[in-house]
Parts: sequence; structure tokens; C-alpha cells
Amino acid sequence: MKTIVSLLFCFQAINFSASQLKAQVSINITGAAPHPNAALDISGVNKGLLIPRGNAATRTALNTNTAQGLIMYDITTNTVWYHNGNGLASGWQSLSVGTNYWMLNGALGTEI
Repeated sequence: MKTIVSLLFCFQAINFSASQLKAQVSINITGAAPHPNAALDISGVNKGLLIPRGNAATRTALNTNTAQGLIMYDITTNTVWYHNGNGLASGWQSLSVGTNYWMLNGALGTEI
């Protein structure tokens, strides 16, 4: 009996591992499959994406082993930040400062 249970457990583990290779998630109301190039495909007509939020202290406290590309909304400055992966406070880059960012009426230099 223990052998049968062990075999069933092994087959389930193999099945679970194989299903994890897909690593694609689609969140929508239509039941559509995710785009083949997307790990996460979110679609909606009247809903948006809410990313993690915190203040500057919360954001900069994440410097140790921060993943490159991590995104966070700073509720103190009302700006969106991403991390370049260097592990320092200077690794946080604002998407709303400098000369190369997107404004409400388009990217700088592309206004009509």
C-alpha cells in the first residue's frame, strides 16, 4: 500500500512540475488564453492594474537583493519607480523625472 501511495505521489509531482513549465497566466473575463509571449496577460475594459505602493522609506528599504525591474508606486511623491538591480538606493529610478519620460500628453518632444 505504501508503494502505491508513493507512486501516486511521484506521478502527481511529475504532473505538477510539467504544468509549471508553461508559467503563463491570463486574467480576464472572457476566458481567453494568455498571449504566447506573455508570462502574465491582463485584460479588462473598465479595470486597471494596481501595483504595490509605499512611501520612499518603504521603497528604499528593499535595496538588498532587489530584483532588476521591480516596480513600485511611491505614495509620498506620487511617482512610479523601477529598480535597475544594482542593490543600492541609487538603483531606484523614477519614471517621472529627467528628460526621457512619458507625460499626460505624450513623451517629451512628441507633443502635437
